[in-house]
Amino acid sequence: MRVRRRRSTWPAAVVTPPPGLHYTGLEKPASWQTCNGCRVIQEASQKLSGEAIILMYHHCARLPPDAAIRGLYVTPRQFAWQMDWLTRRNVRFCTFNDLQGPGNDLPDAATEVPARPRVVVTFDDGLRDVYENAFPVLAERHIPAVVFPVVGDIGKSGVVWNENKDKSPQSLMSEAQIREMAAAGTEFGSHLWEHRNASRLAPAELREQLARSRDELARITGREITSIAYPYGDYSADVVAETARAGYRYAVTTKQGSNRGAPLLELRRYAIKGVSLLHPLRFIRTMRRVLAAASSTA
Repeated sequence: MRVRRRRSTWPAAVVTPPPGLHYTGLEKPASWQTCNGCRVIQEASQKLSGEAIILMYHHCARLPPDAAIRGLYVTPRQFAWQMDWLTRRNVRFCTFNDLQGPGNDLPDAATEVPARPRVVVTFDDGLRDVYENAFPVLAERHIPAVVFPVVGDIGKSGVVWNENKDKSPQSLMSEAQIREMAAAGTEFGSHLWEHRNASRLAPAELREQLARSRDELARITGREITSIAYPYGDYSADVVAETARAGYRYAVTTKQGSNRGAPLLELRRYAIKGVSLLHPLRFIRTMRRVLAAASSTA
């Protein structure tokens, strides 16, 4: 899935940021014009300490014969196998709120054992089959994960998102299911209130989508919401700035690659598939490469 980065349609006039502050994104956002904007830019420029391998999933279910996008599915059997394969490699599964803890990417001082590679398992959309099929696998293995539901569609069935290429109806988790997963250690983040391209939204509408989804998820889970997945991987510099302004500390894209030193609001993920006999081989090849790279730079 290719990341689409759009040029800003917001006010173009910007000023040079104060000394010591810099922006690592695509273009200078208009929020540099105010002192409050300086705080936003500082937050948007924060980078990840160490490496984190972030996996991206959508459906956990058998592939329907009429599936429009086959790459959005992993079967329950292959998902369990993938989690077991990673567990045998002694990775450390974590959530976004675990990433910036003190010393969590450092070797053990007493044994000089290198830090275990950090892996974050994420699911976009908050689909009901993730609760039905992936959650039992995760709970049995005590693996934490992060789920990004489309907050305005929580509990609904037969949902079709207008901007999505896949027009098949979707069913999302209920509030009760979200609470159950949250109580078991699953972290929840926003996928906006609607499944929309963030860079196409007017500034006021984007701010409402960011705040409304954050507040509703906090009400449901009883926890602070600090992460977000940009729908369709679509974002811009102004989207990043507004995301920081709304209080989010982590944001994930659909761009693949290393996260060492990556901006916390532009983190990369690896799209994981699992519906054919070839997918386990591809998973092994990709994960071996990624884990080797993480170990070599630890």
